[in-house]
Amino acid sequence: MSETLVLEIGADGRTVTRAGLVSEDGGWLQSVAANSLAEHKGTPVVLVLNGTLVASQNVSVPAFTEEKLLKVLPGLVEGGMGLSGEQRHYAVMGERDDATGNCPVAVMAFDLLQDLLAEAQVLGLNVVKIVPDYCFVDRDDDREVAVSIDGRVLARRPDGTGFAVEQDLADLMLNDGVTARPMAEDDWQASLAGAASVDENLLQGAFGPRADISSWFLWFRRASVLAVLAFLLWGGSVFYQASENFDKADALHAEAEQAFREALPGVRRIVNMETQMRRAILSMRQQGGSEFLVLSGLAVKAVAANEATTLESMRFDGEESALMMELSFASFATGEAFKTELQRLGLQVVEGGSRSEGGRVFSELTIRRQM
Repeated sequence: MSETLVLEIGADGRTVTRAGLVSEDGGWLQSVAANSLAEHKGTPVVLVLNGTLVASQNVSVPAFTEEKLLKVLPGLVEGGMGLSGEQRHYAVMGERDDATGNCPVAVMAFDLLQDLLAEAQVLGLNVVKIVPDYCFVDRDDDREVAVSIDGRVLARRPDGTGFAVEQDLADLMLNDGVTARPMAEDDWQASLAGAASVDENLLQGAFGPRADISSWFLWFRRASVLAVLAFLLWGGSVFYQASENFDKADALHAEAEQAFREALPGVRRIVNMETQMRRAILSMRQQGGSEFLVLSGLAVKAVAANEATTLESMRFDGEESALMMELSFASFATGEAFKTELQRLGLQVVEGGSRSEGGRVFSELTIRRQM
């Protein structure tokens, strides 16, 4: 029988508050002592995080693949966060609603998740899934549902988002008319027993699954010598190209420095381009954050309305209150339709250069609100 080890993690992000082995069909087999976890090396592990560690919200997103969506989520979600400057981890927690363009997204501290997985690795635990505890609350398509367990309230909304909050704050967080139903220990264990079948999983992006390289080499063990020789030949070719690569690196560094000076002409001395650019971007966000959110929100809305349009990059000019974007279209006609949509949304549109590359049309647009 295939077994899974379920570990419930407390609000500090480290303490194991419950642990148990569950069966493949979702039955709680037995509780496990927290000091004996190392005895279960190799067993698939599902971590259930205290919901106070994971924020959840419904975000309007473009119709991108999950891989591409994870790259743009920080820019889409950042405006709704209460803190700035903190490294965060983002995960898609459900399907995008084609009617509204909304999708449930989870956000948590990157370092917390990284440390948790590092501790699991030290114990030899094979973590296959990480889920916030409020995802175990039965979802209702028409109303918010809430339960209380261990002095906290877990709530799930119809749109798939949810939250966990201390008992004394629940009345402020829950919708009118919603009361948390007390959940017995046996019922909660029964819910945790189904952890392996829960669709949501925070292991995405940088924490997503990786290919098992060792099993690949085992399958090709008879050709391992050839593989090593091929690797050595490749390494030799890289060594002989090193000089050319260094020259290219110098040229790229010079181009990067020129682009940096063009973007930030007020900076007289360059010490660390990456750090200085981050500070400049943070300053721009603080000075013109609201205008950036308005312009980027309208731009993303226009991109989402046309599946043939892709937002390649964007930059906000706080002094000019303008958003500069590079986009790619399926055709020139699609690009004209996109500009028309931006104007319909009440934006001034100034077109820069355009080029055709790889069957796509790339255009530079600058948008600002009507005066």
